[in-house]
Amino acid sequence: MGSRYVLWSWILKPVFKAKYPEIEESHGSDALMWGRRAGLIKALTTDVEDFYNQCDPDKENLCLYGFPSEQWEVNLPAEEVPPELPEPVLGINFVRDSMPEKDWLSLVVVHSDSWLLAIAYYFGARFGFDNLTGDAFSL
Repeated sequence: MGSRYVLWSWILKPVFKAKYPEIEESHGSDALMWGRRAGLIKALTTDVEDFYNQCDPDKENLCLYGFPSEQWEVNLPAEEVPPELPEPVLGINFVRDSMPEKDWLSLVVVHSDSWLLAIAYYFGARFGFDNLTGDAFSL
């Protein structure tokens, strides 16, 4: 079992469910993380040709976003400062043509994984992670 699964299932998910039960009822708390993850996986596997074409190096700084609805999007970063959620890595399109496609996709995967971890920690900090008691920290 990976550390991300442990972080989400044992620590963050119970806190989030307790603090925001209405989201659990309407969407399921797993949708917040696993939906984003599924969207990113879809972009990097089944939709890889479309994803590759959208990452034009001649465009401005582009980011790959995964959404709770399991959809994905390549777009400019949010204009609001500071952004509500952690932002994915900026400029994934710039090095696309200067390295082999497989290596470039691996780089995007690493950055996407880091972004998902940042979102998990953001939810933990924002939604009462500091109020936990007991042995939640002794994993």
